[in-house]
Amino acid sequence: MPFDDGTVPVYRWGQNRTEYTRGSLLTDFPALENLRQRLIGEAGERPNHCIVIRYSDGQHHHAPPHRDRQAGVPGNGAHDMAVATSFFVVTVGYPRLFQFVDAKQAIVWQERLAHGSLLQVTADLNRSLWHTVPRAPEEPNDRPRYSVIFRTIQHPAPPAS
Repeated sequence: MPFDDGTVPVYRWGQNRTEYTRGSLLTDFPALENLRQRLIGEAGERPNHCIVIRYSDGQHHHAPPHRDRQAGVPGNGAHDMAVATSFFVVTVGYPRLFQFVDAKQAIVWQERLAHGSLLQVTADLNRSLWHTVPRAPEEPNDRPRYSVIFRTIQHPAPPAS
């Protein structure tokens, strides 16, 4: 959703630390906008950004342990997510393992997130634990999983560090 000044929320993520400045408004995708409205009603938060990540297989496509870049959370990079907000992960497609790990990479919680599942990661969880979709070479390479991730991005964007 655009900000009042017409600019769009940008979440700078990924190893290359570039800004993702292109995209479409959620209103262009009624199913995603309907899901966002459901989150507003059920979680009481107002996410304004959505990204869809495709994990085509468990060997090459995974998410190493990380914390999302959020104000008040330790780590490098721009902290674009608003302080004290959650992010929400909706799984579409083949179930894959999702884990929370501690600073020593010990598994604290794990679950195979089923198609259609919704996981809320609070600001406290994001601050205290890392999350991951681990490498899983035994997973079939013809059954993709998509993570539909909703976040609340602060405005104006903080400077990149």
